[in-house]
Amino acid sequence: MSIVLGALLGYVLGRVVCLASRHLPLVYQTTRTTKDMPSPWKALDSTSTPLAVLVQLLMAFWGAYVGWRVGSLAAIFLIIVVTAILLAVTVVDFQTRRIPDVLILTLLVCAVLQVLLLTEPGLLAAGLGLLICGGIFYVIATLRHGAIGMGDVKLAAAIGALLGFPVALEGLFLGIVFGGLTAAVLLLTKRVGRKDPIAYGPYLALGAWIVLVQVWGLWPF
Repeated sequence: MSIVLGALLGYVLGRVVCLASRHLPLVYQTTRTTKDMPSPWKALDSTSTPLAVLVQLLMAFWGAYVGWRVGSLAAIFLIIVVTAILLAVTVVDFQTRRIPDVLILTLLVCAVLQVLLLTEPGLLAAGLGLLICGGIFYVIATLRHGAIGMGDVKLAAAIGALLGFPVALEGLFLGIVFGGLTAAVLLLTKRVGRKDPIAYGPYLALGAWIVLVQVWGLWPF
């Protein structure tokens, strides 16, 4: 039963991610239009495009896997929801170079529920993670004006609350490495210039998700 519930929740949230990729940029009145969205993310503008269907199926598969591996319904719900939020952050940030506050707030709510329902990480670890990770990125944003945005600072704080201190530092480190390597490739191939903004949210989300999968004990090997 948990497998079926996980698959259904994953599929529904996969559709929500696709809808968010279409509507959130409009809600936040970004100057970028659907036509301007970088390929392949503009293909998520509808829930029926091949890429959107793939996202929904992958989320359903992930939900079924989580339902198979995890016994607690609360844990199944939180794991799938957090995955969907991080995926939405990735898609929307690639589209708009912004991370909507509604996604950050939802991550923070999940962090609170995780502390209350799963007691892992503990309240102190989650609080320290939020303050330290958010503080580190705030200092970086202040010293290197324009290198990262306040959306990245808020995302780092939310990731800190989700993973707790000091585990969150590992997730952020992976995100920084992924983002730095991608930026280097884009610069070397001259797809972006030194002053062009680069979306770091997706790489922070990826790093956090990899560590979360480890913490949740969901590596298949």
